[in-house]
Amino acid sequence: MVRTPATRRAVLALALVALAVHTGCTSPPGRVSNALPIPRAPVAPNIVVIVTDDQRADTLRWLPTVQRELIRQGTTFTNAFATTPTCCPSRASLLTGLLPGSTGVWRNGGLLHGEPIGGWPAFVASGMERRSLATWLTPTYETMLIGKYLNHYDHMAEDGPPEGWDVWHSFLASNGAYFDFDIVHTDGEITHHGRHARSYSTDVFADLAVGSIERTAIERPRLMYFDPYAPHGPLTEAHRDHGAHTRMTTYRSPSLREADLSDKPPWIQELPPIDEAMLDRRRRATERALRSVDDAVRRIVASLRRTDRLSNTLIVFTSDNGSSWGEHGVPLGNKYLPYDAQTHVPLVMRWDGHVAPGVEDDRVVLNVDVPVTVADAAGVRATGVDGRSLLEPGSRAGALLAAMGSLGRHGDGLSFARPAYCAYRTARFLFVRYASGDEELYDYRSDPHELVNLVSAGVRTRVADRLRDRTRAACRPHPPGFAWG
Repeated sequence: MVRTPATRRAVLALALVALAVHTGCTSPPGRVSNALPIPRAPVAPNIVVIVTDDQRADTLRWLPTVQRELIRQGTTFTNAFATTPTCCPSRASLLTGLLPGSTGVWRNGGLLHGEPIGGWPAFVASGMERRSLATWLTPTYETMLIGKYLNHYDHMAEDGPPEGWDVWHSFLASNGAYFDFDIVHTDGEITHHGRHARSYSTDVFADLAVGSIERTAIERPRLMYFDPYAPHGPLTEAHRDHGAHTRMTTYRSPSLREADLSDKPPWIQELPPIDEAMLDRRRRATERALRSVDDAVRRIVASLRRTDRLSNTLIVFTSDNGSSWGEHGVPLGNKYLPYDAQTHVPLVMRWDGHVAPGVEDDRVVLNVDVPVTVADAAGVRATGVDGRSLLEPGSRAGALLAAMGSLGRHGDGLSFARPAYCAYRTARFLFVRYASGDEELYDYRSDPHELVNLVSAGVRTRVADRLRDRTRAACRPHPPGFAWG
């Protein structure tokens, strides 16, 4: 899409609106949360948290069971974001309610100055296994994790799963897989699943989830963390037909064929055009992988209904981060960036009698809010966290997004290097400051596809100045490699 002078003037005019924003607090690294009882429900609810892998917010329409059982029966948060759009930093936040500056998990793996800074090794080194959501809910709850935990989870202690978890069925690997993978179980047994049809990992974990629900005494509430690998790439579908699929339309966002990238940072300007035929294939494969997730949701909900638990179960459906479909030339499947496609995630909650059905909530909410909300529902108050309970009134006007620099082809799966950044996201605006000094500002009300960088266009408005100030105030501690010039 070519930007005409008239288009730019219209976008720039709307950017002159001043925006009052504030930031939530951050916790110092390693701060441990205390759990204080609070009244919530006469009978403790069961809790099921479903976390997909690399699912964009705009793919919820492909999941008929999620539409029927969760969206129509619960609340959809339309402005939900991953603060650091990378698997392990986001998953660490989903387990603790803390930002990466507190969890110490800035990427999926690797070392910095000889110390782990990503994945499971960093999570353990910073003491996060001793203050995860599972530890908050024991001993009242039976806690179970089924699916993906953290990258580079390669062994289990002799005394069993990580602290707080009663039931454990997790990938034993650097990441995860659809076929040909190992699962480590509660008792330390390791089972290998090959490439035959019944070994599709989403289905295997769904079997374990349903079995765990139906074997647990109904008198004891349980927390289930269900973490399938889908729709992470490389995408592999199950060897079966899921029935009628969505009529796949061609994705032709204006940001996909963006003619003028001169206002984008240099690493974006240098990217080659997207192969649109490959994009169409990827979207079809993503839908098929998500249909297996939808089947798992259907089976879990049916099991809860069959065992008379559904009426008092909080179900949360979300993802760790989004994924690129070629916007601004960013290669397919890439994340790591502050743009909407990578940070905007699905978030739906159902809890009959407690969460309004069929409602869209446009508050700015974050992945760190999920564990705090779960704790609130369970009757414990998590303190010293960065998140807030979504069961309580009130909202944040804006939120911090931050990431350390990417290594490009040589280290973290990103096909180009990108400096560390700190950003501030509101329902309307995104402001980004990179370690290189480059800045971006987008107004989603007039420019939903992020076509016009208002800072590069020379607009120095109160909006840009206030968001820059909020970013500076919120971005503490800085991600590694970032500093204000």
